[in-house]
Amino acid sequence: MHHALYIMYFLVTLQSTIYYLKLQIMKKTALILLCIVHCALYIDVAAQKHSAVTTNTTSGRFEIVQSKLLRSLTFKLDKYTGDVYMFDETMSDSTVWFQIPREIVETDTIPYENQINYQIYLGGYIARDCFLINLNNGLTWAFIQDENHQYVFELLK
Repeated sequence: MHHALYIMYFLVTLQSTIYYLKLQIMKKTALILLCIVHCALYIDVAAQKHSAVTTNTTSGRFEIVQSKLLRSLTFKLDKYTGDVYMFDETMSDSTVWFQIPREIVETDTIPYENQINYQIYLGGYIARDCFLINLNNGLTWAFIQDENHQYVFELLK
C-alpha cells in the first residue's frame, strides 16, 4: 500500500513538474514572439524615417537638402546651374558653404537658363548614396571622396 501511495505521489509530482515546464516554455515562446514582432515593427518604422531625400523640381532656384541620418551631408544646390555646396563647420564653430567640384563633360548642357535643370538625391544611409542629375539629359554624378580625400561629384558612365 505504501508503494502505491509513493508511486501516486511521484506521478502527481511528475505531472506538476511537466505542467510547470510547459508553462515556462510557453512564456518564453510568447516573449520571443513579442520581441520578433517588436523588432519587425521597429525596422519598418526606421525604414520609413530614413527614406530618400530629393530636391523639389517645381520651384525655386536654390535649395538646401540634408540627409536624415548624417547632418554632415547638408547640401545647397543651385538647381539652374548644378553647382553644389556642402555645409561645413570650421574650427571656430562658424559655418561655411564650400563648392563641391563636379566632373565637367561637353554633354552637360543647360538648355534652359532660368529654369530648373538639376536635382540632387540623397539615399540617406551613406555618402555614396548621394547623386546629382541633369534633368534634361540624364547625366548623373556620384558624390565620392577622391584619392586626395576631397569631396567631388564624379560622372557615372
